Amino acid sequence: MKIFARALAALVVVAPAAATDRRLQKQRGSPNDDKRPSGVAAQSQFSCTEDSECDDGDNNTGDTCYVGVCKNPCLNEAACDDGSGCTVDTCTGGVCSHDTIPGVSIVELELLTDNYAGETAWNFKMKSTGELLKEGDGLADGTLYEIQAFCPTEEMTEDMEVIFTITDSYGDGICCSEDYGEGYYKIMVNGDEVASGGEFGRAATTTLVVPPPVVATTPPPVAPPPVPTPPVGGESAPTDPAVITIDFFTMRFTFAPQPRPACVGNAAGWAAGRPTGSSLRQCAQACASLAACDGFDALDDPSGGACVLSMDGSSECDDAMAPNAVYYHRATDMHFD
Repeated sequence: MKIFARALAALVVVAPAAATDRRLQKQRGSPNDDKRPSGVAAQSQFSCTEDSECDDGDNNTGDTCYVGVCKNPCLNEAACDDGSGCTVDTCTGGVCSHDTIPGVSIVELELLTDNYAGETAWNFKMKSTGELLKEGDGLADGTLYEIQAFCPTEEMTEDMEVIFTITDSYGDGICCSEDYGEGYYKIMVNGDEVASGGEFGRAATTTLVVPPPVVATTPPPVAPPPVPTPPVGGESAPTDPAVITIDFFTMRFTFAPQPRPACVGNAAGWAAGRPTGSSLRQCAQACASLAACDGFDALDDPSGGACVLSMDGSSECDDAMAPNAVYYHRATDMHFD
């Protein structure tokens, strides 16, 4: 037993030297010699001559060749989903916005990696259950990350305890050395810094207290005043036409109902393969993003859709068909704020 103990002690003495050799081996080459930082997309600009060259494969965005440059504005909220449960994502005039939900408690992580970010990983877990809330690894060297980690759900009515853990597989933390980098981490709850660090061994942990969301009291609903709806179809133009305006980059698109009646096919073939929308504004946004679109037909009976885009003017009526739509013509002007 004594001989075994001495052998074990000898192994313990030798181990630091091996670790030192590994660090010296890492120091000989630049940490970025064979590694390209992930998460940094190459910024390339491609010219175009027609919309088809700008297809980004997303049905929720428009594909437009504008002055020789591809533009892919959002067409609906699905195109704006940022994956966060802490924000409301909206699409207005082809531009996405992400508004923080009022009263929600937000936990954010600011992390600057060192020159060996592949050794670093982090996570947030519920203290009571061990449930994983958010984690990250596969990081890029010398990169600043600003991460909206999570926010409590409305079901939570009491403070929640969360454990944050950051690890370094080599065992020297993420700070501080000119050769290996001067990384750090900061954790904010509702904008207030509650923990920070960078100098640690294999791991550092801290417990956060996150308050529940503040649920605003909803006042009784008040019925809005009725909005007159312009008639669709028929032989005469609406007396007070509802003009739709879409501002798109430096262009302003105006859609105005026309006095001439329009006819759109009936039953299953009512749209004849043409793009449709569930609201007049949705059709206006889609038409503004398509160079070949002249306007759209608004239907009297919106059971199959509220409107259908037109690439060659309104659908004129013949003697055998009664008018069933109003054509909204697209006009374009330069627009500057």
